[in-house]
Amino acid sequence: LDPLHPGTNQVLAEMYEAIGDYEKLEEYSISAFELGHYGGLIALIQRRIHEKDFQAVSEMIAKLAEEYPGFDDALELQMKAYQDPDRVQDFLDYVESDKNRRPRIRFLWDYIYLGRLDDAYELVADQSVFVANNWFDLWRTDTASFRQDPRFEKLVRSAGLVAYWNEYGWPSNCSESDGKIVCH
Repeated sequence: LDPLHPGTNQVLAEMYEAIGDYEKLEEYSISAFELGHYGGLIALIQRRIHEKDFQAVSEMIAKLAEEYPGFDDALELQMKAYQDPDRVQDFLDYVESDKNRRPRIRFLWDYIYLGRLDDAYELVADQSVFVANNWFDLWRTDTASFRQDPRFEKLVRSAGLVAYWNEYGWPSNCSESDGKIVCH
């Protein structure tokens, strides 16, 4: 991997975020942004939103808006949704609007974090938008609430994961007990 490629740094930032290594997330996010990939800063902004460090988020959104106008609208609404439960619907309305330039599936994570598990499961059930690379979001360290929902068992069984796990080994955060699947 080319350590000076912005995409490499962006992917590494997201991988480190998924496993909860926030120090490495910050390092690679900043590097990706400095090398010209706005996604690096977005990954860091989202982490700060989840940490409720809204002052840092406001500063990063302003920096991002200077270079990439337009992304600040969604991020502002996202930040406000995490700050104030009364603003969640404003954010979700934006996600589902024509103004939003990103596919709704990109917000799967937010549906989970904001406690909108019905919406998250609706997205996952839509095979036209939920594809193999979206599975990654379901295994992040901070999306456990999705895996602990009773609907998760049906999802992994229908996807053939239980058969796969029985043959090749279970993930460290899942087990089967008395015919029930438990994932943390």
